[in-house]
Amino acid sequence: MKSEASKGLKVERITPWQFFKNNIFDKQTLIHLAFGRNFARIHFLPVGSQAPSGRFFTLDAHEMNLQKIMSQSAKKIHVLNFGSFSDQVQFNTIYIQEAHAADEWAMSFVNTGAGVCFRQPKKLDSRIKIAKEYVERFNFQLPFFVDSIENETMIAYSALPERLYAIQDGKIIYEGGPGPFAYNITDLEQFLEKYLS
Repeated sequence: MKSEASKGLKVERITPWQFFKNNIFDKQTLIHLAFGRNFARIHFLPVGSQAPSGRFFTLDAHEMNLQKIMSQSAKKIHVLNFGSFSDQVQFNTIYIQEAHAADEWAMSFVNTGAGVCFRQPKKLDSRIKIAKEYVERFNFQLPFFVDSIENETMIAYSALPERLYAIQDGKIIYEGGPGPFAYNITDLEQFLEKYLS
């Protein structure tokens, strides 16, 4: 099933070299990366630093922040997944700015096959609509939030295009690498196993 936003997009099959040559090393992408995006940086929020509160929304458009989530849960550790481990960990997904929006840095061969290529939302209700479609389509069961349209939480956590953080008592206890290449759920699982033992 294709979404309304992805209808009419063409699926392309290319080699990895073509991908890098066409999408990483071209002038438009280099300019876009240099001036247009808040891509994740390594060690942006080091372990032990205060976790930013952020500002994001439920799928019903109610404003939330990290402190509200933590105060409403008995779990000790909260994982922020920007793209329950146990009775002590709460996983929260925060939908952020589209990394490969159809009207910006589109990579149609990556997202179109799955029918998940959207235009960059300009208003919060558009971002919430995309998030709701995702949750329903993939039967997503974990808590799911939507970043503000100003991308406040994404910027606070240096999370574009995807990233993992674990937070306990308002402090960062795990900082994952920036995605897609350093986004590593296995690393997070290993950390949590050691940390909770």
